[in-house]
Amino acid sequence: MAAFHNRGAVYTDQGKLEQALADFSKAIELNPQYTSAYIGRGSVYYNQGKLEQALANFNKAIELDPRYALAYNKRGWLYANQNKWEQALADYNKAIELDPKLVLAYGNRGVVYQRLGDQAKARRDFQKADELKRAGR
Repeated sequence: MAAFHNRGAVYTDQGKLEQALADFSKAIELNPQYTSAYIGRGSVYYNQGKLEQALANFNKAIELDPRYALAYNKRGWLYANQNKWEQALADYNKAIELDPKLVLAYGNRGVVYQRLGDQAKARRDFQKADELKRAGR
């Protein structure tokens, strides 16, 4: 199943979304508890403009592993791209609570704070993301 997941990730990077979708789905078929495959499949659906399916996959990953910080970050990303700022902020906060070294969540939350007009919090998050990047996290 990991092979399908990994190949799905490569296909995603190559823009071969149908092949990626097939591989992530196969990984899930082989192991319905494979949270990373739901994140991959949700990302493909998002890239295809299938937002309901993307959200369903991110929600499933969170249902399977409520401590999976990356799943909250991905769902927050989906919400932010729909201008659902409060929902995005809640997910980024949860991602950071679960993994205080998740660089992406700080950068993403910083963007949300910027959109909400809180420049001080945005700057703080961007600085934290930069610190973590420089520290190799």
